[in-house]
Amino acid sequence: MVTFTKLITHSMQMCLLPAAIHEVVVSALTVIAAEVEQIALLKKFTHYGGLQLESDVRQLFTYFSSLTSKSVRDKFTRLREISSFLSIEKVLQQSAFVYTSLWQFLANAIASD
Repeated sequence: MVTFTKLITHSMQMCLLPAAIHEVVVSALTVIAAEVEQIALLKKFTHYGGLQLESDVRQLFTYFSSLTSKSVRDKFTRLREISSFLSIEKVLQQSAFVYTSLWQFLANAIASD
């Protein structure tokens, strides 16, 4: 996914002003994060699949952070929580994870389901 995004953003950088690039990056990031989140919520993951998802999300975050000088952390909050939760190995750790106040979005989603 990062490779595909690099091809698109490279051609944008040649045609757009930096301010416009930021707006396009934020818009694309919003769509990509929502899509990855929906896919992650529909799939079943093993522990190793959760680790891979966490790694992929980290790569996307790093890449999009490098494209703009403004923070993109807020766009990744929920997705990073989901991937962190899926990478946890033991059920007891997951329970502790959900009830920690730091994980606001995921705790609310689990509580509502």
